[in-house]
Parts: sequence; C-alpha cells; structure tokens
Amino acid sequence: MKNLLIVAGLGFILILIFGACMQKAHTLVPLETSPSWRSDDADINTLLAWGDVDGDGDLDLAVANWGAANDLYLNRGGVLETTPSWSSSEANDTGGVAWGDVNGDGYLDLAAGNSRQPNVVYMNRGGILESTPSWKSQDSANTYSVAWGDVDGDGDLDLAAGNYRQQRNVVYLNEGGILETVPSWRSDDADDTWTVAWGDVNGDGYLDLAAGNYGQRNDVYLNKGGVLETSPSWSSDDADNTIGVAWGDVNGDGYLDLAAANEGPDWKNDVYLNKGGILETSPSWSSDDTANTVSVAWGDVDGDGDLDLAAGNHGQRDVLYLNRSESSASE
Repeated sequence: MKNLLIVAGLGFILILIFGACMQKAHTLVPLETSPSWRSDDADINTLLAWGDVDGDGDLDLAVANWGAANDLYLNRGGVLETTPSWSSSEANDTGGVAWGDVNGDGYLDLAAGNSRQPNVVYMNRGGILESTPSWKSQDSANTYSVAWGDVDGDGDLDLAAGNYRQQRNVVYLNEGGILETVPSWRSDDADDTWTVAWGDVNGDGYLDLAAGNYGQRNDVYLNKGGVLETSPSWSSDDADNTIGVAWGDVNGDGYLDLAAANEGPDWKNDVYLNKGGILETSPSWSSDDTANTVSVAWGDVDGDGDLDLAAGNHGQRDVLYLNRSESSASE
C-alpha cells in the first residue's frame, strides 16, 4: 500500500507541472520541459492544490504529505518560495488537500483527508492559516481524497471524503458555516475509492458526486434536489484501476464528461461522454497507450477554445492529449 501511495503522490506532482509533454505537442504548447521551481524539502507528497491563501491576488501552493507535516509555499509577487512558510502542527498520513471557504469569511480554508486518522480543516484567519486544525471529524477512516461542494444548495460548502480499503464514502454537511463532525451522508457501498469529484452531470443545478475506484467500477451518485443518493445511479461497465477522475466538457455540448486516470500496464485512460445529461457506461474514448497514470486534469492548453487532457504518470513521461475535434476527444 505504501508503494501505491508513493506512486499516486508522484503522479499528482507531475500532473501539475506537466513534466515533459508528448513530442508532437512540443511545437504547439509553450510549456517548458524542465521545471523552473523546486522545493527545498523532499517529502512523500500525495497531492498539490493551488489557492490564494493570503488574498494578495496570486496563487499559493499547498502540499499534502504522507507521514510528514503538510506544507504551504507562499507566492511572493509571482515567485513561489522554495521553503514553506506554513506547516501543519501534526504529521499525518494525508492523502489529499482541498481549498474552500468553509465559513464564508472570504478566505480559503484548507481541508486534509487523512488515513486512519480524523480528517481536518485548517481555518484561515484573515489570510493566515492556522497550524492546528479547528475542525476534526469524529470518524477515522482511510481517506485519500477530499472535495468541497455545495451539495444541498444552501450557499455554503460541504465536504466529501473518498475512502479506500473497502470503506464507505462520506459527506460532512456545512450548516451556516459550521461543518458537522459526523457525516450526514454515507454511501451504501464500501469500495476502494481513491478519488472523488463534484460535478453537475445532468444539468439540474445540483452537484453530483463521482467516485473513482481501484479494481472496481467507477460510480456517480446523483443529487436529487439537494439530497445525494446513497446508491449510485451510474456505474461504469469496466472495472479498472482508477486513481483519478475529472469532470470536463470535452465536446462542447454543455454537459460534463468524465475522464478517468487508470494505473497499470493493462489499463488505458478513459473518457465517458455525457449524452444529454446521461453518462455513458462504456468509454467513447480511450488512450492508445497504457501507463501508470495516477491523475488527469482538463485545461485548454493551446488556447483554441476546447479542453485538452493531461495525464500524470509514475515512472514514465507525463502526456498531453490535445483536443482536435469538435465532437470528441482525440490525441
């Protein structure tokens, strides 16, 4: 398990800096292939998250660490510091971090999903992140992914946690800026979930929850008028080793499609198209290559108005699939 966690952490780092893009994309994408910035410390990183913690208009970088304190590198006028200005007071096995303004004060707070320990939130006090969490969950699960989203439509952010080792996924509701410590929602199924992501799959104005599962079918829990179903309405036909999922409208039809990052030599990366609010169960697009992919992210890298797909791979070159079609994703 530790090796797999290291694999995921390395991949998450690589996807944010992209590393070396595919050779054919080099002439189109003005992205350097060697990093301009490196941190001074070398921990076992599991996830990176950008957010403007101090409200100065530039993005700072939070880092989730396994078996070490979580860190924050401040951005000083466009230059990222190499030594963290902030570190958490405790050293947990943190699988993921996510920024969100939990109390509505205009400053981003930092959630951390921990394995075998309570999940926590570090509050932001006027642009300064506390090192000791003000909020801890009462449960201690094997959480590897956390995601903020307003599931009940009341105007504040709720916190989803994806749990692995055959444990149920959970959502902690936010009531007026105060996050509950015992989750109000639990999935009926107990899968090996490595990633969760909010997205409105059917266009009804409510956020649905996607879960990427390792060695099992991926799921989407639909939101019915602010109430999340406990059994998934959608599951993929395939059961791949999914470590990352990301929502994005790849074909520009106004509906969110779902990309899945699959790890291992037998699994290709996939995109499940959304047909008028209904997600297909078999992927319309799969990569030609197989790799140890642990994360995917959508972004218009070449500025042509459509979303391209980046994939972060462990032990291999990271890749970029350019979107060259008006109707489907293609390499």
